[in-house]
Amino acid sequence: MATGTLSTQFELLSGLEDNNAKLITAADVSNIVKSNFQPVMIWSGIFIREISTEGGSLWYPRTNYYNPDFFYPRGTAAGLGYAQQVWQLTNRGSLAVNTTYTNVQIFPNAFLGTQQLYENQYPTKPAVFNLYTDGSGAVSSYDVVTSGQGWFGPAGTFSGTTNNGVWSKPGQTGYSNIAGVSQNVEVTFNGPLLPLDTSMTSPAWAMSKNTNSPTASIPGQGSSTNANHTLLNTIVQHSQVQFKSESTGTPGWWVGPSPGQSYNPTGYSNQLSSHGITSDGNEVANTVTLWRVPN
Repeated sequence: MATGTLSTQFELLSGLEDNNAKLITAADVSNIVKSNFQPVMIWSGIFIREISTEGGSLWYPRTNYYNPDFFYPRGTAAGLGYAQQVWQLTNRGSLAVNTTYTNVQIFPNAFLGTQQLYENQYPTKPAVFNLYTDGSGAVSSYDVVTSGQGWFGPAGTFSGTTNNGVWSKPGQTGYSNIAGVSQNVEVTFNGPLLPLDTSMTSPAWAMSKNTNSPTASIPGQGSSTNANHTLLNTIVQHSQVQFKSESTGTPGWWVGPSPGQSYNPTGYSNQLSSHGITSDGNEVANTVTLWRVPN
């Protein structure tokens, strides 16, 4: 039996009302809208290497789409500023107290380095949030209406605590532009994928997970085991925009251990690995899409 927010075909049909006995409403089929008995895309993006003038040895994940049901759920209040957040609110702003702001655009700041090759040609598109403030006017929670497109995640190494650490190469920053407020909101996009192995040819990323209940207000996949991304429930598709030379082999992407890591009982869940993704020393981009199937 499936767990989490994905269901098998049998489970979907068994929970559907009989249209001969009752008019089927949107509520009756809402789970079908969110779930399917075929793979569901949970992340799609582009891995872009630093330009040569900056060393050319680190890769930035650029997120075009992600499904929040499968990655670290957004926090509330002070937790919004923690380093593990997909959208880290580095400044919760000073807005009107106890107020809801709907469809607030989060504008991206220019991204340094790699943006010279990709950001100018394909600019990052703003995200859209609904913001909810507390009695002091700071954002206490938010909904992601749309995550925008093309936001760069961090690269390099992490230092500090899980909640309050920093990346040596932080992700793309952004801001709100609400008129008439004392201080607008500022964000840093960490994204669902965080650098784990920073080698140039065989980097790896830790994939965050969502252990919230499937019926929670911010739904997830349930227990930690069900929420894990594994080689059995996660499909990886990839392409490279420039071929490698015959002497260097072909690139690979998969969920599991990096080259040289030996098997252990955990099976390296929640790790996206790659090998041989540089192309004759060039900063060639790699496009990757992740799909989940029912556990």
